[in-house]
Amino acid sequence: MVTKVQGEKNSEETLLEGGFHDEEIRLYELGYHLVPIIAEEVLPEEVSKIKDYIESLGGVIISHEQPKMIQLAYSLSKVVSNKRTFYNSAYFGWIKFQMASGKAPELDKVLRGDDSVLRFIIAKTEEERAPKPPKKMKFFASRGLAPEKAPEEKAGTKKQEHGLTEAELEKTIEELIVE
Repeated sequence: MVTKVQGEKNSEETLLEGGFHDEEIRLYELGYHLVPIIAEEVLPEEVSKIKDYIESLGGVIISHEQPKMIQLAYSLSKVVSNKRTFYNSAYFGWIKFQMASGKAPELDKVLRGDDSVLRFIIAKTEEERAPKPPKKMKFFASRGLAPEKAPEEKAGTKKQEHGLTEAELEKTIEELIVE
């Protein structure tokens, strides 16, 4: 169901099914540190809670990595119940997801209020593409040179530019050196 609504400044906006505005869907990565006092058994529940935040805002999870305990380069602090606590280690994990661009600030707000999240970053990213093969270098082509390739023939039988095999070339060089 798509409906038109009159917005502020007399501009029309499109509402999609579920009440979401017609916004650009972007690809994001969320990197996060969870406080190390979380028990290993409870860790999957904390991760699913973060995933639920994303999905409740209309996001679609693409991939993720389960958090692993890491040592931090410097201490991070977290204020919970008016008490500041410092941590030297944390669980680090990441989630790649798609979401409407207008919903990212809401996710930011929700994660800031979560007592188990020590620190996080939400980064816009692009879809990964297969790397392109390297281009041929014009320098080599213009001079009649080619980059080195793996030898396809046995050593000593490969013809050089002057019509000599490597063995014949070596023999000629040695004759010149001896004289």
